[in-house]
Amino acid sequence: MSESSKAAADIAELNLGYLLLVQRLIKEDLATAMFRLGLNRELATLLGRMTLAQIVQIASTGHVIFSFRLDAKVLEHAITPTNLTTKLHQAHVAIMLAKESAETAELAEAA
Repeated sequence: MSESSKAAADIAELNLGYLLLVQRLIKEDLATAMFRLGLNRELATLLGRMTLAQIVQIASTGHVIFSFRLDAKVLEHAITPTNLTTKLHQAHVAIMLAKESAETAELAEAA
């Protein structure tokens, strides 16, 4: 197997795992999944309704289908040791991610 075909297979596996997780979270609790994954309702509903065949088809595109929600500032904050307790630090990072999700959703709705 060539390096590029191995990379394509790895990407397909990553995509498939991600899509299956997304669909499971959406089916368990739509609102929580939208918050955790940074999805708007339209995309979450669409992903929740996809068949396994559709998921496999999209997963096999050869390109990673999701992107990082973290910008450099949030990522740096998340990995920088602080004097805050671990739980408080995790809560602060979650708040920063929620702010990013809200801003992204507002931009998407405005477009």
